[in-house]
Amino acid sequence: MSQRNTSPLKRSTVRRTLQRFWDVTRTQPLIVFLSVFSSAGYIFLLTFANTYVMALIVDRVQAGPKRQSKGMALNELRNTAYHEGGHALVAAALHNTDPVTKVTILPRGRALGYTAVMPTTDRYSQSRNELLDQMAYAMGGRTAEEVVFHDPTTGASNDIEKATKIARTMVVEYGFSSKLGAIKWADTDDQSADFDGLAPHKYSERTAEVIDEEVLGLVETAHTEAWNIINDNRDVLDELVRQLLVKETLNEKELAAIFANIRKAPERPVWLSDQRRPDSDKPPVEIPESLKRSVGMKPGER
Repeated sequence: MSQRNTSPLKRSTVRRTLQRFWDVTRTQPLIVFLSVFSSAGYIFLLTFANTYVMALIVDRVQAGPKRQSKGMALNELRNTAYHEGGHALVAAALHNTDPVTKVTILPRGRALGYTAVMPTTDRYSQSRNELLDQMAYAMGGRTAEEVVFHDPTTGASNDIEKATKIARTMVVEYGFSSKLGAIKWADTDDQSADFDGLAPHKYSERTAEVIDEEVLGLVETAHTEAWNIINDNRDVLDELVRQLLVKETLNEKELAAIFANIRKAPERPVWLSDQRRPDSDKPPVEIPESLKRSVGMKPGER
């Protein structure tokens, strides 16, 4: 079997190639500049196009095909603006939510509008406060309708379902209940059965009652947090709605300008799984600056 000759290039060949490149650079600098510039531009264009196309794909998958808002009654359009504005406002005022990147009142799929929040980093687990923030964010649309119109619509049914599912999962799977303890009361496959009162449970009727009480308490707390945020920032919500009614869609930069003077929600008190296990005052160790730099974090960033 034959083998290809893989001997290294001779030094003279490398020297002649470099000399030729230097001669062209010195005698025809414009051609070299245009070549380098066009290559860099091509790489930039490919990167931008890829980012833009991926954003469109995510937008389409999350929200469905775009429809026109012109056929909607103006009162319903305004209601949608307050509903989506409520979601965005609550998310922006909380401390453990992802950034709000887009709000639109253009109908998408079966939704009359939608609010997009996008994570800035990969996440493989969620804290209790992050889940509580998700619930308050989900209740933001319904709460805005209550505060502004005193007559909520059926458009929040999916939001209520999300908040309820998060609350129940916190109680029966994640052990985030002081009354029930760190016990997994239901398997993932049993979640659908938990919403069916006729389905058999692996726990007593008294435990089922406590689970329902805990779920209700979590959802009501989220509802109240959303209500406080919206009332504390009614001027910000109204400005958001004014711009939505004119532009129909607001991007991250426009939203940041609107939320510049937002009144943040207060930090929640430390949660204790049991009063007999008090919180420690000793903080965790600091993340080394070298490790922060390795993942692109800025100095001092947490």
